[in-house]
Amino acid sequence: MPSNIVGGVGITEKSDDIQVGVFPNPNTGIFHVSLSDGIREQTKMMIRTLVGTIIFNQSLISGETKVDISDYLDGIYFLEIYRAPGQIKRVKLIVR
Repeated sequence: MPSNIVGGVGITEKSDDIQVGVFPNPNTGIFHVSLSDGIREQTKMMIRTLVGTIIFNQSLISGETKVDISDYLDGIYFLEIYRAPGQIKRVKLIVR
């Protein structure tokens, strides 16, 4: 899974047809998720702990979304973006 560091404050996951940006990363539990303009269908976003527990679940549409998981402990989480069928992007989040 190729990753590009963007200005040292975020990570962009890139594939042939979708880009998912998370910034800032690392963060304090409040961050933004941006989806590429090429996504027109509804997309689902989940955040999981290292052991797989889902702590956040939301539907998204192209653009930018603010996420707040600051009520959870500092640590490493995984942001997962689901598109139909079987397209999944995972981004590691660092909350401190």
